[in-house]
Amino acid sequence: MTRRPWLIASCLLLTSIEAWTATVPEGLQSTVFAGPDIVPSPACLCAAPTGEVFVGVDENGSLGKKPGKGRIVRLIDDDHDGKADRHTIFARVDNPRGLIALGDRLFVLHTVIPADTGVLTGMHLSVFTDADQDGVADGPPTRLVSDVSVPKHNQDRGADHTTNGIVMGIDGWIYIAVGDFGMVDARGSDGTLLTMLGGGIVRVRPDGTEMEIYTHGTRNIYDLAIDPFLNIYTRGNTNDGGGWNVRFLHHVQSAEYGYPTRFKHFTGEILPALADLGGGSGTGALYFDEPGWPEPYTGVPLMADWGRSQLVLHRLTPDGASFQQQPESFIRSSQIADLDGDGSGRLYLAAWDGAGYKGSSEKGFVDRVVPEGWKYQPFPDLHALDNAELVTLLREPSAVMRLHAQQTLVQRKAPIVPVLDLAWDETASKESRVAAVFTAKQLGADTSQLVQFAAHPAMRAFALRAMTDRLSQMDDVPVGLIRQS
Repeated sequence: MTRRPWLIASCLLLTSIEAWTATVPEGLQSTVFAGPDIVPSPACLCAAPTGEVFVGVDENGSLGKKPGKGRIVRLIDDDHDGKADRHTIFARVDNPRGLIALGDRLFVLHTVIPADTGVLTGMHLSVFTDADQDGVADGPPTRLVSDVSVPKHNQDRGADHTTNGIVMGIDGWIYIAVGDFGMVDARGSDGTLLTMLGGGIVRVRPDGTEMEIYTHGTRNIYDLAIDPFLNIYTRGNTNDGGGWNVRFLHHVQSAEYGYPTRFKHFTGEILPALADLGGGSGTGALYFDEPGWPEPYTGVPLMADWGRSQLVLHRLTPDGASFQQQPESFIRSSQIADLDGDGSGRLYLAAWDGAGYKGSSEKGFVDRVVPEGWKYQPFPDLHALDNAELVTLLREPSAVMRLHAQQTLVQRKAPIVPVLDLAWDETASKESRVAAVFTAKQLGADTSQLVQFAAHPAMRAFALRAMTDRLSQMDDVPVGLIRQS
Protein backbone atom coordinates (compact mmCIF):
# COMPACT_ATOMS: atom_id res chain seq x y z
CA MET A 1 0.00 0.00 0.00
CA THR A 2 2.33 2.67 -1.27
CA ARG A 3 1.47 6.38 -1.21
CA ARG A 4 1.01 7.59 -4.77
CA PRO A 5 -0.40 11.14 -4.96
CA TRP A 6 -2.11 10.62 -8.29
CA LEU A 7 -4.08 7.72 -6.79
CA ILE A 8 -5.45 9.58 -3.78
CA ALA A 9 -8.67 10.64 -5.49
CA SER A 10 -9.48 7.10 -6.61
CA CYS A 11 -8.57 5.69 -3.20
CA LEU A 12 -10.88 8.14 -1.44
CA LEU A 13 -13.65 7.07 -3.79
CA LEU A 14 -13.07 3.43 -2.89
CA THR A 15 -13.44 4.16 0.83
CA SER A 16 -17.13 4.85 0.23
CA ILE A 17 -17.76 1.56 -1.57
CA GLU A 18 -19.31 -1.28 0.38
CA ALA A 19 -17.39 -4.57 0.41
CA TRP A 20 -17.88 -6.42 -2.83
CA THR A 21 -16.79 -9.87 -3.83
CA ALA A 22 -14.38 -10.45 -6.67
CA THR A 23 -15.43 -10.16 -10.30
CA VAL A 24 -14.12 -13.29 -12.00
CA PRO A 25 -13.99 -14.66 -15.56
CA GLU A 26 -16.50 -17.19 -16.85
CA GLY A 27 -15.77 -20.61 -15.38
CA LEU A 28 -14.80 -19.30 -11.94
CA GLN A 29 -16.85 -18.33 -8.89
CA SER A 30 -16.09 -16.20 -5.84
CA THR A 31 -17.39 -15.72 -2.32
CA VAL A 32 -16.54 -13.36 0.52
CA PHE A 33 -14.54 -15.67 2.78
CA ALA A 34 -14.33 -13.30 5.78
CA GLY A 35 -15.35 -9.69 6.33
CA PRO A 36 -14.05 -6.66 8.23
CA ASP A 37 -15.60 -7.85 11.48
CA ILE A 38 -12.86 -10.52 11.51
CA VAL A 39 -10.10 -9.40 9.13
CA PRO A 40 -10.09 -5.61 8.72
CA SER A 41 -7.11 -4.09 6.94
CA PRO A 42 -5.70 -7.39 5.59
CA ALA A 43 -2.14 -6.52 4.59
CA CYS A 44 -1.03 -10.08 3.77
CA LEU A 45 -2.25 -13.66 3.86
CA CYS A 46 -1.12 -17.22 3.29
CA ALA A 47 -2.91 -20.54 3.03
CA ALA A 48 -1.76 -23.73 4.69
CA PRO A 49 -1.95 -26.65 2.23
CA THR A 50 -4.74 -28.15 4.35
CA GLY A 51 -6.90 -25.05 3.93
CA GLU A 52 -6.36 -22.93 7.03
CA VAL A 53 -5.93 -19.29 6.00
CA PHE A 54 -3.69 -16.95 7.98
CA VAL A 55 -4.39 -13.24 7.53
CA GLY A 56 -2.06 -10.48 8.66
CA VAL A 57 -4.32 -7.69 9.95
CA ASP A 58 -2.59 -4.30 10.10
CA GLU A 59 -4.77 -1.44 11.29
CA ASN A 60 -1.72 0.83 11.01
CA GLY A 61 -1.68 0.42 7.25
CA SER A 62 1.49 1.79 5.68
CA LEU A 63 1.70 5.10 7.55
CA GLY A 64 0.25 4.45 11.02
CA LYS A 65 2.67 3.99 13.94
CA LYS A 66 0.61 2.92 16.97
CA PRO A 67 1.51 -0.26 18.90
CA GLY A 68 -0.95 -3.11 19.28
CA LYS A 69 -2.73 -2.58 15.96
CA GLY A 70 -1.60 -5.78 14.26
CA ARG A 71 -2.46 -9.46 14.56
CA ILE A 72 -2.54 -12.73 12.65
CA VAL A 73 -5.99 -14.29 12.30
CA ARG A 74 -6.41 -17.98 11.45
CA LEU A 75 -9.57 -18.80 9.46
CA ILE A 76 -11.17 -22.21 8.90
CA ASP A 77 -14.00 -23.16 6.53
CA ASP A 78 -15.37 -26.37 8.07
CA ASP A 79 -18.02 -27.10 5.43
CA HIS A 80 -16.01 -25.82 2.44
CA ASP A 81 -18.78 -23.51 1.23
CA GLY A 82 -16.47 -20.54 0.68
CA LYS A 83 -17.13 -18.78 3.99
CA ALA A 84 -14.98 -19.04 7.10
CA ASP A 85 -16.88 -20.73 9.93
CA ARG A 86 -14.49 -20.03 12.78
CA HIS A 87 -11.35 -18.14 13.58
CA THR A 88 -8.69 -17.66 16.22
CA ILE A 89 -6.17 -14.93 16.95
CA PHE A 90 -3.02 -16.87 16.14
CA ALA A 91 -0.62 -14.19 17.38
CA ARG A 92 -0.34 -10.46 17.90
CA VAL A 93 2.40 -8.69 15.98
CA ASP A 94 2.91 -5.19 14.64
CA ASN A 95 2.75 -4.52 10.88
CA PRO A 96 2.52 -8.11 9.57
CA ARG A 97 3.87 -7.99 6.01
CA GLY A 98 4.59 -11.57 4.94
CA LEU A 99 3.48 -15.09 5.92
CA ILE A 100 4.50 -18.68 5.10
CA ALA A 101 2.66 -21.66 6.63
CA LEU A 102 4.82 -24.79 6.78
CA GLY A 103 3.73 -27.74 8.91
CA ASP A 104 3.27 -26.53 12.47
CA ARG A 105 5.36 -23.40 11.79
CA LEU A 106 4.30 -19.97 10.59
CA PHE A 107 7.02 -17.65 9.29
CA VAL A 108 6.11 -14.00 9.77
CA LEU A 109 7.66 -10.76 8.55
CA HIS A 110 6.72 -8.02 11.03
CA THR A 111 7.82 -4.95 12.93
CA VAL A 112 8.03 -4.34 16.67
CA ILE A 113 6.50 -1.18 18.19
CA PRO A 114 7.08 -1.20 21.96
CA ALA A 115 4.06 0.13 23.87
CA ASP A 116 6.21 2.23 26.20
CA THR A 117 7.87 4.23 23.40
CA GLY A 118 5.58 3.83 20.40
CA VAL A 119 8.72 3.92 18.24
CA LEU A 120 8.97 1.32 15.50
CA THR A 121 12.27 -0.49 16.12
CA GLY A 122 12.73 -2.57 12.98
CA MET A 123 11.34 -5.18 10.61
CA HIS A 124 12.11 -8.79 11.49
CA LEU A 125 11.61 -12.33 10.17
CA SER A 126 10.35 -14.63 12.92
CA VAL A 127 8.83 -18.10 13.16
CA PHE A 128 5.93 -19.12 15.40
CA THR A 129 5.08 -22.73 16.29
CA ASP A 130 1.65 -24.27 16.90
CA ALA A 131 2.51 -27.86 17.83
CA ASP A 132 -0.96 -28.71 19.19
CA GLN A 133 -2.70 -27.15 16.16
CA ASP A 134 -5.19 -25.23 18.29
CA GLY A 135 -4.88 -22.13 16.12
CA VAL A 136 -2.90 -20.15 18.69
CA ALA A 137 0.88 -19.85 18.64
CA ASP A 138 2.49 -21.84 21.44
CA GLY A 139 4.55 -18.91 22.69
CA PRO A 140 6.77 -16.05 21.59
CA PRO A 141 8.37 -16.43 18.17
CA THR A 142 11.95 -17.30 17.39
CA ARG A 143 13.74 -14.41 15.70
CA LEU A 144 15.46 -15.55 12.49
CA VAL A 145 16.55 -12.23 10.95
CA SER A 146 16.62 -8.88 12.74
CA ASP A 147 16.36 -5.45 11.09
CA VAL A 148 15.60 -6.73 7.61
CA SER A 149 14.53 -3.17 6.83
CA VAL A 150 15.28 0.28 8.26
CA PRO A 151 11.97 1.85 9.39
CA LYS A 152 13.60 3.00 12.62
CA HIS A 153 15.49 5.57 10.52
CA ASN A 154 12.32 6.82 8.86
CA GLN A 155 9.76 7.36 11.59
CA ASP A 156 7.53 9.71 9.61
CA ARG A 157 6.52 6.91 7.22
CA GLY A 158 5.68 3.99 9.52
CA ALA A 159 6.20 0.69 7.67
CA ASP A 160 5.79 2.26 4.21
CA HIS A 161 8.37 1.19 1.59
CA THR A 162 9.93 -1.32 3.96
CA THR A 163 10.32 -5.08 3.55
CA ASN A 164 7.24 -7.04 2.53
CA GLY A 165 6.37 -10.47 1.09
CA ILE A 166 8.14 -13.76 1.81
CA VAL A 167 7.98 -16.92 -0.33
CA MET A 168 9.70 -20.31 -0.11
CA GLY A 169 11.12 -21.74 -3.32
CA ILE A 170 11.49 -25.41 -4.21
CA ASP A 171 15.18 -24.94 -3.27
CA GLY A 172 14.14 -24.45 0.37
CA TRP A 173 15.29 -20.80 0.57
CA ILE A 174 12.96 -18.12 1.95
CA TYR A 175 12.98 -15.23 -0.52
CA ILE A 176 12.23 -11.75 0.88
CA ALA A 177 10.91 -8.78 -1.13
CA VAL A 178 12.85 -5.75 0.13
CA GLY A 179 11.40 -2.26 -0.38
CA ASP A 180 13.46 0.67 -1.59
CA PHE A 181 14.50 1.70 1.94
CA GLY A 182 16.77 -1.34 1.84
CA MET A 183 18.46 -2.56 5.01
CA VAL A 184 21.45 -1.73 7.19
CA ASP A 185 23.12 -4.44 9.26
CA ALA A 186 20.33 -6.99 9.01
CA ARG A 187 21.45 -9.85 11.23
CA GLY A 188 20.76 -13.54 10.62
CA SER A 189 20.63 -16.20 13.31
CA ASP A 190 24.22 -17.20 12.49
CA GLY A 191 25.46 -13.64 12.95
CA THR A 192 25.59 -12.81 9.24
CA LEU A 193 25.31 -9.05 8.69
CA LEU A 194 23.90 -7.68 5.45
CA THR A 195 23.44 -4.15 4.12
CA MET A 196 21.61 -3.34 0.89
CA LEU A 197 20.96 0.19 -0.35
CA GLY A 198 17.70 0.33 -2.26
CA GLY A 199 15.34 -2.53 -2.95
CA GLY A 200 15.73 -6.05 -4.24
CA ILE A 201 15.44 -9.66 -3.13
CA VAL A 202 17.27 -11.20 -0.19
CA ARG A 203 17.16 -14.89 0.64
CA VAL A 204 17.84 -16.88 3.80
CA ARG A 205 17.67 -20.49 4.95
CA PRO A 206 14.58 -21.39 7.04
CA ASP A 207 16.68 -21.36 10.22
CA GLY A 208 17.87 -17.79 9.58
CA THR A 209 21.36 -18.70 8.38
CA GLU A 210 23.33 -17.93 5.18
CA MET A 211 21.44 -14.70 4.39
CA GLU A 212 22.51 -13.17 1.08
CA ILE A 213 21.48 -10.67 -1.59
CA TYR A 214 19.80 -12.33 -4.56
CA THR A 215 19.06 -9.31 -6.79
CA HIS A 216 19.14 -5.55 -6.30
CA GLY A 217 18.17 -2.27 -7.95
CA THR A 218 14.38 -2.44 -7.57
CA ARG A 219 11.99 0.10 -6.12
CA ASN A 220 9.44 -0.99 -3.54
CA ILE A 221 8.53 -4.49 -4.64
CA TYR A 222 5.83 -5.77 -2.30
CA ASP A 223 5.94 -9.49 -3.04
CA LEU A 224 7.38 -12.05 -5.44
CA ALA A 225 6.24 -15.09 -7.43
CA ILE A 226 8.50 -18.14 -7.87
CA ASP A 227 7.83 -20.77 -10.54
CA PRO A 228 8.78 -24.49 -10.31
CA PHE A 229 12.08 -23.76 -12.09
CA LEU A 230 13.05 -20.97 -9.70
CA ASN A 231 12.32 -18.08 -12.04
CA ILE A 232 11.21 -15.12 -9.91
CA TYR A 233 8.81 -12.38 -10.99
CA THR A 234 7.93 -9.07 -9.31
CA ARG A 235 6.15 -5.81 -9.95
CA GLY A 236 8.13 -2.74 -8.95
CA ASN A 237 7.90 1.02 -9.48
CA THR A 238 10.34 3.46 -11.03
CA ASN A 239 10.23 7.12 -9.89
CA ASP A 240 13.89 7.69 -10.78
CA GLY A 241 12.81 10.61 -12.91
CA GLY A 242 10.49 8.44 -14.99
CA GLY A 243 7.20 8.68 -13.09
CA TRP A 244 5.40 6.02 -11.05
CA ASN A 245 5.07 3.33 -13.69
CA VAL A 246 4.92 -0.35 -12.74
CA ARG A 247 7.61 -2.62 -14.18
CA PHE A 248 7.21 -6.40 -14.53
CA LEU A 249 10.58 -8.02 -13.81
CA HIS A 250 12.10 -11.46 -14.30
CA HIS A 251 14.75 -11.82 -11.60
CA VAL A 252 18.03 -13.54 -12.40
CA GLN A 253 20.40 -14.17 -9.51
CA SER A 254 22.95 -11.36 -8.99
CA ALA A 255 21.22 -9.06 -11.51
CA GLU A 256 21.00 -5.28 -11.15
CA TYR A 257 17.68 -3.65 -12.17
CA GLY A 258 18.62 0.02 -12.12
CA TYR A 259 16.98 1.83 -9.18
CA PRO A 260 17.61 4.59 -8.25
CA THR A 261 19.60 6.02 -11.18
CA ARG A 262 20.56 3.56 -13.89
CA PHE A 263 17.07 2.54 -15.02
CA LYS A 264 16.62 5.71 -17.08
CA HIS A 265 20.10 6.84 -18.08
CA PHE A 266 22.37 3.78 -17.98
CA THR A 267 20.20 1.00 -19.37
CA GLY A 268 23.19 -0.84 -20.79
CA GLU A 269 24.37 -1.55 -17.25
CA ILE A 270 21.19 -3.22 -15.99
CA LEU A 271 18.90 -6.12 -16.75
CA PRO A 272 15.81 -4.43 -18.21
CA ALA A 273 12.24 -5.09 -17.18
CA LEU A 274 10.14 -7.40 -19.32
CA ALA A 275 7.50 -4.66 -19.56
CA ASP A 276 6.56 -1.16 -18.46
CA LEU A 277 2.89 -1.48 -17.52
CA GLY A 278 2.04 2.15 -16.87
CA GLY A 279 0.67 3.59 -13.64
CA GLY A 280 -0.40 1.35 -10.78
CA SER A 281 0.67 -0.09 -7.44
CA GLY A 282 2.09 -3.60 -7.40
CA THR A 283 1.35 -5.63 -4.26
CA GLY A 284 0.80 -9.39 -3.76
CA ALA A 285 2.21 -11.98 -6.17
CA LEU A 286 1.86 -15.74 -6.68
CA TYR A 287 2.98 -18.25 -9.28
CA PHE A 288 -0.21 -20.29 -9.46
CA ASP A 289 0.33 -23.87 -10.65
CA GLU A 290 -2.55 -26.04 -9.50
CA PRO A 291 -4.60 -28.78 -11.24
CA GLY A 292 -8.37 -28.53 -11.49
CA TRP A 293 -8.35 -24.96 -12.80
CA PRO A 294 -9.13 -24.03 -16.41
CA GLU A 295 -5.88 -24.20 -18.36
CA PRO A 296 -5.66 -20.45 -19.12
CA TYR A 297 -5.53 -19.62 -15.39
CA THR A 298 -2.86 -21.96 -14.07
CA GLY A 299 0.87 -22.21 -14.66
CA VAL A 300 1.15 -18.41 -14.69
CA PRO A 301 2.39 -15.61 -12.41
CA LEU A 302 -0.49 -13.68 -10.87
CA MET A 303 0.29 -10.11 -9.83
CA ALA A 304 -1.98 -7.88 -7.76
CA ASP A 305 -2.34 -4.20 -8.58
CA TRP A 306 -3.68 -2.43 -5.49
CA GLY A 307 -4.13 0.89 -7.27
CA ARG A 308 -6.18 -0.61 -10.11
CA SER A 309 -8.08 -3.09 -7.90
CA GLN A 310 -7.24 -6.00 -10.15
CA LEU A 311 -5.29 -9.22 -10.37
CA VAL A 312 -3.28 -9.54 -13.56
CA LEU A 313 -1.89 -12.72 -15.07
CA HIS A 314 1.15 -12.66 -17.34
CA ARG A 315 1.38 -15.02 -20.32
CA LEU A 316 5.04 -15.97 -20.61
CA THR A 317 6.81 -17.14 -23.75
CA PRO A 318 10.43 -18.33 -23.47
CA ASP A 319 12.87 -15.99 -25.19
CA GLY A 320 16.51 -17.03 -24.83
CA ALA A 321 17.48 -16.90 -21.18
CA SER A 322 14.34 -14.97 -20.25
CA PHE A 323 10.79 -14.42 -21.49
CA GLN A 324 8.41 -12.32 -23.50
CA GLN A 325 5.22 -11.54 -21.61
CA GLN A 326 1.66 -10.46 -22.29
CA PRO A 327 -0.44 -9.13 -19.36
CA GLU A 328 -4.14 -9.93 -19.07
CA SER A 329 -6.67 -8.55 -16.60
CA PHE A 330 -7.89 -11.55 -14.63
CA ILE A 331 -9.85 -10.83 -11.43
CA ARG A 332 -11.14 -7.56 -9.97
CA SER A 333 -11.46 -6.98 -6.26
CA SER A 334 -11.19 -3.91 -4.06
CA GLN A 335 -7.51 -2.94 -3.65
CA ILE A 336 -5.96 -6.42 -3.63
CA ALA A 337 -3.08 -6.54 -1.14
CA ASP A 338 -2.08 -10.22 -1.30
CA LEU A 339 -3.08 -13.69 -2.53
CA ASP A 340 -2.29 -17.36 -2.01
CA GLY A 341 -3.64 -20.82 -2.84
CA ASP A 342 -4.09 -23.99 -0.79
CA GLY A 343 -3.64 -27.68 -1.59
CA SER A 344 -7.27 -28.15 -2.63
CA GLY A 345 -7.22 -25.57 -5.41
CA ARG A 346 -8.72 -22.60 -3.56
CA LEU A 347 -7.38 -19.13 -4.29
CA TYR A 348 -7.65 -16.43 -1.61
CA LEU A 349 -7.40 -12.66 -2.10
CA ALA A 350 -6.91 -10.04 0.62
CA ALA A 351 -8.94 -6.93 -0.29
CA TRP A 352 -7.86 -3.70 1.41
CA ASP A 353 -11.18 -2.14 0.32
CA GLY A 354 -10.47 1.49 1.11
CA ALA A 355 -8.94 0.97 4.55
CA GLY A 356 -6.63 3.90 3.80
CA TYR A 357 -2.96 4.55 4.36
CA LYS A 358 -3.33 4.34 8.15
CA GLY A 359 -5.60 1.30 8.22
CA SER A 360 -9.18 0.87 9.41
CA SER A 361 -11.12 -1.36 11.78
CA GLU A 362 -14.13 -1.27 9.46
CA LYS A 363 -12.75 -1.94 5.98
CA GLY A 364 -11.23 -4.97 4.30
CA PHE A 365 -12.18 -8.56 3.55
CA VAL A 366 -10.90 -11.83 2.07
CA ASP A 367 -12.26 -13.40 -1.14
CA ARG A 368 -12.18 -17.07 -2.09
CA VAL A 369 -12.11 -18.00 -5.78
CA VAL A 370 -12.53 -21.52 -7.21
CA PRO A 371 -13.48 -23.05 -10.57
CA GLU A 372 -17.18 -23.65 -11.15
CA GLY A 373 -18.06 -27.18 -10.06
CA TRP A 374 -15.12 -27.25 -7.64
CA LYS A 375 -15.38 -30.02 -5.05
CA TYR A 376 -13.31 -30.19 -1.91
CA GLN A 377 -10.51 -32.75 -2.01
CA PRO A 378 -8.78 -33.15 1.35
CA PHE A 379 -5.06 -32.59 1.39
CA PRO A 380 -3.25 -35.72 2.62
CA ASP A 381 -1.93 -35.95 6.15
CA LEU A 382 1.73 -35.83 5.18
CA HIS A 383 2.94 -36.92 8.60
CA ALA A 384 0.91 -40.14 8.30
CA LEU A 385 2.65 -41.12 5.04
CA ASP A 386 5.87 -43.07 4.76
CA ASN A 387 8.87 -41.77 2.86
CA ALA A 388 8.08 -43.67 -0.34
CA GLU A 389 4.59 -42.16 -0.42
CA LEU A 390 6.02 -38.68 0.07
CA VAL A 391 8.46 -39.17 -2.81
CA THR A 392 5.50 -40.22 -4.96
CA LEU A 393 3.78 -36.93 -4.10
CA LEU A 394 6.71 -35.08 -5.69
CA ARG A 395 5.27 -36.36 -8.98
CA GLU A 396 2.01 -34.49 -8.47
CA PRO A 397 1.10 -31.58 -10.80
CA SER A 398 0.33 -29.36 -7.79
CA ALA A 399 3.12 -26.97 -6.80
CA VAL A 400 1.65 -26.81 -3.29
CA MET A 401 1.78 -30.59 -3.00
CA ARG A 402 5.37 -30.83 -4.25
CA LEU A 403 6.67 -28.15 -1.88
CA HIS A 404 5.03 -29.51 1.26
CA ALA A 405 5.88 -33.14 0.49
CA GLN A 406 9.46 -32.02 -0.06
CA GLN A 407 9.67 -30.09 3.19
CA THR A 408 8.23 -33.05 5.12
CA LEU A 409 10.96 -35.26 3.66
CA VAL A 410 13.57 -32.66 4.60
CA GLN A 411 12.28 -32.39 8.16
CA ARG A 412 12.50 -36.20 8.48
CA LYS A 413 16.00 -36.33 6.99
CA ALA A 414 14.71 -39.03 4.65
CA PRO A 415 17.02 -41.23 2.53
CA ILE A 416 18.43 -39.52 -0.55
CA VAL A 417 18.56 -42.41 -3.05
CA PRO A 418 14.78 -42.77 -3.68
CA VAL A 419 14.60 -39.02 -4.31
CA LEU A 420 17.47 -39.19 -6.79
CA ASP A 421 15.74 -42.11 -8.52
CA LEU A 422 12.83 -39.77 -9.25
CA ALA A 423 15.21 -37.13 -10.58
CA TRP A 424 16.55 -39.71 -13.06
CA ASP A 425 13.07 -40.81 -14.19
CA GLU A 426 12.50 -39.38 -17.68
CA THR A 427 8.80 -40.31 -17.50
CA ALA A 428 8.29 -37.81 -14.68
CA SER A 429 7.49 -34.16 -15.42
CA LYS A 430 10.33 -31.68 -15.50
CA GLU A 431 8.75 -29.90 -12.53
CA SER A 432 8.90 -33.13 -10.51
CA ARG A 433 12.47 -33.93 -11.52
CA VAL A 434 13.63 -30.43 -10.58
CA ALA A 435 11.82 -30.74 -7.23
CA ALA A 436 13.61 -34.04 -6.67
CA VAL A 437 17.05 -32.54 -7.41
CA PHE A 438 16.54 -29.74 -4.90
CA THR A 439 15.00 -32.11 -2.37
CA ALA A 440 18.11 -34.27 -2.61
CA LYS A 441 20.28 -31.17 -2.17
CA GLN A 442 18.42 -30.19 1.01
CA LEU A 443 18.76 -33.76 2.28
CA GLY A 444 22.54 -33.52 1.96
CA ALA A 445 23.29 -34.96 -1.49
CA ASP A 446 26.94 -34.31 -2.24
CA THR A 447 28.48 -33.05 -5.45
CA SER A 448 29.34 -36.56 -6.67
CA GLN A 449 25.62 -37.45 -6.56
CA LEU A 450 24.49 -34.29 -8.35
CA VAL A 451 27.26 -33.92 -10.92
CA GLN A 452 26.00 -36.95 -12.83
CA PHE A 453 22.95 -34.96 -13.95
CA ALA A 454 25.20 -32.44 -15.69
CA ALA A 455 25.49 -34.79 -18.66
CA HIS A 456 21.74 -34.69 -19.26
CA PRO A 457 20.56 -31.59 -21.19
CA ALA A 458 17.15 -31.37 -19.51
CA MET A 459 18.63 -31.39 -16.00
CA ARG A 460 22.07 -29.86 -16.49
CA ALA A 461 21.22 -26.29 -15.49
CA PHE A 462 19.36 -27.40 -12.37
CA ALA A 463 22.12 -29.78 -11.28
CA LEU A 464 24.70 -27.02 -11.63
CA ARG A 465 22.49 -24.63 -9.74
CA ALA A 466 21.90 -27.14 -6.94
CA MET A 467 25.63 -27.85 -6.62
CA THR A 468 26.44 -24.14 -6.31
CA ASP A 469 23.33 -23.14 -4.37
CA ARG A 470 24.97 -22.56 -1.01
CA LEU A 471 28.27 -20.77 -0.49
CA SER A 472 28.89 -22.93 2.57
CA GLN A 473 28.79 -26.12 0.47
CA MET A 474 30.97 -25.39 -2.57
CA ASP A 475 34.41 -26.70 -1.64
CA ASP A 476 34.20 -29.76 -3.90
CA VAL A 477 32.28 -28.25 -6.84
CA PRO A 478 34.18 -28.90 -10.10
CA VAL A 479 34.91 -25.39 -11.34
CA GLY A 480 35.87 -26.68 -14.78
CA LEU A 481 32.39 -28.07 -15.29
CA ILE A 482 30.86 -24.70 -14.46
CA ARG A 483 33.18 -22.92 -16.89
CA GLN A 484 32.22 -25.31 -19.70
CA SER A 485 28.60 -24.25 -19.27
